[in-house]
Amino acid sequence: MPPTDPPGAYLRYYRPHTHAEIGAEITEVAEVQRLGELALAEHAAAGVGYLPGLALWRDAGTPEDALGICVAADGWALIHTGEDLFQQVTRGGRAPDGTRRRVFWDDCLDIPTACFLDRDRAIAAIRLWWRGGDVRGTGLFSDDLDSA
Repeated sequence: MPPTDPPGAYLRYYRPHTHAEIGAEITEVAEVQRLGELALAEHAAAGVGYLPGLALWRDAGTPEDALGICVAADGWALIHTGEDLFQQVTRGGRAPDGTRRRVFWDDCLDIPTACFLDRDRAIAAIRLWWRGGDVRGTGLFSDDLDSA
Protein backbone atom coordinates (compact mmCIF):
# COMPACT_ATOMS: atom_id res chain seq x y z
CA MET A 1 0.00 0.00 0.00
CA PRO A 2 1.49 3.45 -0.94
CA PRO A 3 2.11 5.94 1.88
CA THR A 4 -0.75 8.28 2.60
CA ASP A 5 -0.57 11.99 3.24
CA PRO A 6 -1.08 13.17 6.82
CA PRO A 7 -4.44 14.89 7.18
CA GLY A 8 -5.06 18.50 6.47
CA ALA A 9 -3.70 21.75 5.15
CA TYR A 10 -5.31 24.96 3.96
CA LEU A 11 -4.92 26.16 0.37
CA ARG A 12 -6.04 29.45 -1.10
CA TYR A 13 -5.70 31.36 -4.34
CA TYR A 14 -7.44 34.26 -6.04
CA ARG A 15 -9.63 34.17 -9.13
CA PRO A 16 -8.49 36.21 -12.13
CA HIS A 17 -10.28 39.55 -12.74
CA THR A 18 -12.51 39.42 -9.63
CA HIS A 19 -9.70 38.52 -7.22
CA ALA A 20 -12.25 36.57 -5.20
CA GLU A 21 -10.44 34.35 -2.72
CA ILE A 22 -10.88 30.60 -3.12
CA GLY A 23 -9.89 28.80 0.06
CA ALA A 24 -10.38 25.26 1.22
CA GLU A 25 -9.18 22.65 3.65
CA ILE A 26 -7.48 19.96 1.61
CA THR A 27 -6.56 16.43 2.59
CA GLU A 28 -3.92 15.30 0.10
CA VAL A 29 -1.07 16.61 -2.03
CA ALA A 30 -2.91 15.53 -5.20
CA GLU A 31 -5.43 18.30 -4.44
CA VAL A 32 -2.63 20.87 -4.53
CA GLN A 33 -1.68 19.70 -8.00
CA ARG A 34 -5.31 19.60 -9.19
CA LEU A 35 -6.12 23.06 -7.84
CA GLY A 36 -2.86 24.47 -9.22
CA GLU A 37 -3.71 23.20 -12.68
CA LEU A 38 -7.29 24.51 -12.36
CA ALA A 39 -6.07 27.97 -11.30
CA LEU A 40 -3.57 28.03 -14.18
CA ALA A 41 -6.31 27.14 -16.69
CA GLU A 42 -8.60 29.84 -15.25
CA HIS A 43 -5.85 32.47 -15.48
CA ALA A 44 -4.92 31.46 -19.03
CA ALA A 45 -8.56 31.54 -20.18
CA ALA A 46 -9.02 34.97 -18.58
CA GLY A 47 -5.94 36.34 -20.40
CA VAL A 48 -4.89 38.38 -17.37
CA GLY A 49 -1.15 38.32 -18.04
CA TYR A 50 -0.13 36.95 -14.66
CA LEU A 51 0.21 33.51 -13.13
CA PRO A 52 -1.73 32.14 -10.16
CA GLY A 53 -0.10 32.03 -6.77
CA LEU A 54 -1.34 29.43 -4.31
CA ALA A 55 -0.80 29.73 -0.57
CA LEU A 56 -0.45 26.43 1.29
CA TRP A 57 -0.64 26.76 5.08
CA ARG A 58 -0.73 24.20 7.86
CA ASP A 59 -4.14 25.65 8.75
CA ALA A 60 -6.18 28.73 7.78
CA GLY A 61 -4.72 30.89 10.54
CA THR A 62 -1.00 30.01 10.53
CA PRO A 63 1.17 31.75 7.91
CA GLU A 64 4.41 30.37 9.39
CA ASP A 65 6.00 27.23 7.92
CA ALA A 66 3.99 27.76 4.75
CA LEU A 67 4.53 27.45 1.02
CA GLY A 68 3.76 29.96 -1.68
CA ILE A 69 3.34 28.14 -4.98
CA CYS A 70 3.82 29.93 -8.31
CA VAL A 71 2.12 27.90 -11.04
CA ALA A 72 3.23 28.05 -14.69
CA ALA A 73 2.72 25.62 -17.56
CA ASP A 74 6.44 24.80 -17.67
CA GLY A 75 7.14 24.57 -13.94
CA TRP A 76 6.32 25.65 -10.41
CA ALA A 77 8.31 27.88 -8.07
CA LEU A 78 8.02 27.49 -4.30
CA ILE A 79 8.53 30.12 -1.62
CA HIS A 80 8.96 28.75 1.89
CA THR A 81 8.05 31.01 4.81
CA GLY A 82 9.71 29.78 7.98
CA GLU A 83 8.63 29.97 11.61
CA ASP A 84 10.46 33.32 11.84
CA LEU A 85 8.71 34.53 8.62
CA PHE A 86 12.07 34.38 6.75
CA GLN A 87 11.48 33.39 3.14
CA GLN A 88 13.48 31.23 0.75
CA VAL A 89 12.70 30.46 -2.90
CA THR A 90 13.45 27.47 -5.09
CA ARG A 91 16.04 27.48 -7.82
CA GLY A 92 15.40 25.42 -10.93
CA GLY A 93 17.85 24.29 -13.58
CA ARG A 94 17.64 27.49 -15.64
CA ALA A 95 20.51 29.93 -15.53
CA PRO A 96 19.60 33.34 -14.10
CA ASP A 97 18.83 35.62 -17.05
CA GLY A 98 16.96 38.49 -15.41
CA THR A 99 13.52 37.50 -16.72
CA ARG A 100 10.66 37.50 -14.26
CA ARG A 101 7.09 36.25 -14.22
CA ARG A 102 4.26 38.14 -12.56
CA VAL A 103 2.43 35.98 -9.99
CA PHE A 104 -0.73 37.01 -8.15
CA TRP A 105 -1.67 36.14 -4.59
CA ASP A 106 -3.48 39.02 -2.88
CA ASP A 107 -0.96 41.26 -4.67
CA CYS A 108 1.47 40.76 -7.54
CA LEU A 109 5.05 39.62 -7.11
CA ASP A 110 7.61 39.22 -9.88
CA ILE A 111 9.39 35.86 -9.57
CA PRO A 112 12.58 35.15 -11.55
CA THR A 113 12.17 32.45 -14.19
CA ALA A 114 15.28 30.77 -12.71
CA CYS A 115 13.20 29.95 -9.59
CA PHE A 116 10.82 27.61 -11.43
CA LEU A 117 11.31 23.85 -10.99
CA ASP A 118 9.98 20.99 -13.02
CA ARG A 119 6.45 20.43 -11.66
CA ASP A 120 7.21 16.90 -10.46
CA ARG A 121 10.19 18.14 -8.40
CA ALA A 122 7.99 20.88 -6.93
CA ILE A 123 5.27 18.34 -6.04
CA ALA A 124 7.91 16.15 -4.36
CA ALA A 125 9.01 19.14 -2.25
CA ILE A 126 5.38 19.92 -1.40
CA ARG A 127 4.88 16.30 -0.31
CA LEU A 128 7.97 16.54 1.94
CA TRP A 129 6.60 19.76 3.49
CA TRP A 130 3.16 18.13 3.90
CA ARG A 131 4.70 15.28 5.86
CA GLY A 132 6.48 17.72 8.17
CA GLY A 133 9.90 17.49 6.54
CA ASP A 134 12.37 20.36 6.26
CA VAL A 135 12.15 21.49 2.63
CA ARG A 136 14.99 23.95 3.18
CA GLY A 137 17.37 21.02 3.53
CA THR A 138 16.61 19.71 0.03
CA GLY A 139 19.13 21.96 -1.73
CA LEU A 140 16.29 23.40 -3.86
CA PHE A 141 15.95 26.69 -1.92
CA SER A 142 17.96 29.90 -1.87
CA ASP A 143 17.90 33.02 0.29
CA ASP A 144 18.64 35.22 -2.73
CA LEU A 145 15.61 36.18 -4.81
CA ASP A 146 17.26 39.17 -6.45
CA SER A 147 20.19 37.55 -8.29
CA ALA A 148 18.04 35.14 -10.30
